[in-house]
Amino acid sequence: MAAEQRKLLVCRSYLVGTCPHDLFTNTKADLGACPRVHSEALKAEYEALPEPDRKKYGFEYDYLRDLQSRIESCNRNIDTLQRRLEKTPDEVRQTNALLKTISDLGSTVANGLLEVGRAYDEYYKVRHAQAAKAERERELKALSETSGPSGHQKLQVCDVWRVFE
Repeated sequence: MAAEQRKLLVCRSYLVGTCPHDLFTNTKADLGACPRVHSEALKAEYEALPEPDRKKYGFEYDYLRDLQSRIESCNRNIDTLQRRLEKTPDEVRQTNALLKTISDLGSTVANGLLEVGRAYDEYYKVRHAQAAKAERERELKALSETSGPSGHQKLQVCDVWRVFE
């Protein structure tokens, strides 16, 4: 069996359990296709061997070493990505400053909207007062047109003659 495995470049991890290339297919951690042979017949032959003969080949040791290497590679990738996510103290300071500025601007906008509401109320009151003033001016004009030389004068009593003038 050993001569056949060397000759065919059989995947030792596949014989013992699962090939690491088959673990993460269609993910970012995909290793691609395994360059070694995955043979069901050789796997069945290997599993049929007695335990001492299997230990003699050392495939299980290679399998565990390959898995440990893959785990360490994944951990390195995770650490690298975590470092990329971490912010520097300057970035944290800038972020906090921007968040505070945004909060302050939100308060300013809310207060401004309240002022606009009050200003709108005042504008409404001024427009109402202007309309009332215009109405009173029209009344005054109408009153003054009906009195005086052009209109009917009010009669007054003459102090000397005691008659209406």
